[in-house]
Amino acid sequence: MTKKEINSGTFKADYFVYLFFVLYVVILFAERTAALVKGFTDPAYIFYNSSDFVQWYTHILTAVGLAVCFITSVTVNRYVFVFLFTRSAEHKAKTDYGKMAITVAAVLVGGMTHTNFTLLWLQFVSYGALLISMLIRTVSASFLKRPDVTKGRLAVSYLYIVCLSMAIPVVYSTQIATRFVFVPLEIVTALVLVFVFCFKLAEFYRSGGLTNFGILSAVYAAAADTVLFVLRFGEMQNYFLIVFLAFTVIFFIVGRAVYGNRTLTYFSGRKHPHGYFEGWYLKITNGKEVLSFIPSYHTEKDGRRYAMLQIIGTDKPLKFVFGSENFRACEDEFRVLLSDCRFSYDGISLNLEYEGHSVKGDVAFDGLTPPKKDIMGFFAGFPFMECKHGVLSMRHSAKGKITIDGKVYDFTDGHGYIEKDFGTSFPSSYLWTQGCDGENSVMLSVARIPYLGLKFTGCIAFVYLNGREYRLATYNGAKVLRNDAECAVIKKGNLRLEVYPLKEHAHPLAAPDIGAMSRTVYESAAAEVRYVLAERNEILLDMTVPSAGYERGE
Repeated sequence: MTKKEINSGTFKADYFVYLFFVLYVVILFAERTAALVKGFTDPAYIFYNSSDFVQWYTHILTAVGLAVCFITSVTVNRYVFVFLFTRSAEHKAKTDYGKMAITVAAVLVGGMTHTNFTLLWLQFVSYGALLISMLIRTVSASFLKRPDVTKGRLAVSYLYIVCLSMAIPVVYSTQIATRFVFVPLEIVTALVLVFVFCFKLAEFYRSGGLTNFGILSAVYAAAADTVLFVLRFGEMQNYFLIVFLAFTVIFFIVGRAVYGNRTLTYFSGRKHPHGYFEGWYLKITNGKEVLSFIPSYHTEKDGRRYAMLQIIGTDKPLKFVFGSENFRACEDEFRVLLSDCRFSYDGISLNLEYEGHSVKGDVAFDGLTPPKKDIMGFFAGFPFMECKHGVLSMRHSAKGKITIDGKVYDFTDGHGYIEKDFGTSFPSSYLWTQGCDGENSVMLSVARIPYLGLKFTGCIAFVYLNGREYRLATYNGAKVLRNDAECAVIKKGNLRLEVYPLKEHAHPLAAPDIGAMSRTVYESAAAEVRYVLAERNEILLDMTVPSAGYERGE
């Protein structure tokens, strides 16, 4: 996997994403510079407006924003500009979509203010270039292989973030009676929403046209803009602001209702320099034999970075540790490279010789089935959670062979499952199990979850049965009735899920603790587990899986 491939499959389109981004920065930088120079060099303007706080606030903020914009353009974003001239894969690999948002924020804070020297038409031209850059990113990303992302989700994400940006109020001078309250409120609202927009823009660029539909930003924008509109209604009717606020709320409701507040399941470790882990769990089974692969990335408390690959099955588990330079992963699709091993939605490719062990083979995936919404529900948007969980495919077919130290595993008629965890640590105590008979799939997780000094028991379970998804989770009213070594029982309304571990073959597995893989848990990669789903008195599923995953952490 080359650097070009690991960055994304949209290498050519990236050129135009960067081109219009640079046009936005250059045009708005020139417009703000011209307005600043005129403001400070016009004697009449200085004399007659010396007591206008908004005008001076604008000049100071613009000057600071221009300085930060210039500094970030020649430092953290310099390779964006270099790539436009070289178009080399090496320079493209050094660019960072997320850091582009820093430059956007810097020049935008001054752009969201208005003076007598503001050239509105030029500001609209520059912002149009940014919207085109975002649109190209959205369209190009639609060609990536992402079974969990539809074109509808991409469209709603794009329209939501565009309307949110248009709902940022522009700070004008005013003479209303409440200006001593209104002006500070408008300034704070503009600055907060610029920050929110640029945070989402970084996420949008990195993830390939996606954004989470977080409720806090939508509520703040709606409340603050409405108050500003009402306070200034007698002096100026800013219908532009209120119309785009309405569209922001509409696209937020549609996005949240249809797609949920999805945890982005692609690599995000670059944003976390200390005490962080991110790992993927890929399971393959033919009904009898089973192999699970866990590629992972870690940063310890002191900033040390490394990667790991664990392989567990019915035999002794294997663990391989690599330097961080041997790890690369996409931020806009599931594609991980660890040494000479590749993991993606297409399948697994292995070519590893390590400390006397040999792991080789290829397995192709087809018919991946992601959940309709994020399995964590609204918890997906909660900050400061110890661990977040995502499912990439509930079941899919697998075809190929893998040879480990001379033993051949034949998955010609196999099936698989993919999930992901990321955060700081695994919960202190938890139950996790997953089983599939080739068509139907069950996953259950029950954990003791710490959050902001409190602790609560949460559960997440889904059953994929005959093409229909049943979900039982804390956020939709499910309760844990029993959870011990003999049985786990979850109930939501008339639905009841029972899990019985019948046989276990536990092996030690390294688990994260504040980023470091210093904890040992025990997982049975090929346990025999019975899953029973009932609705009222009707048994919907009674499935015993001899190759189920089963793990308890204490």
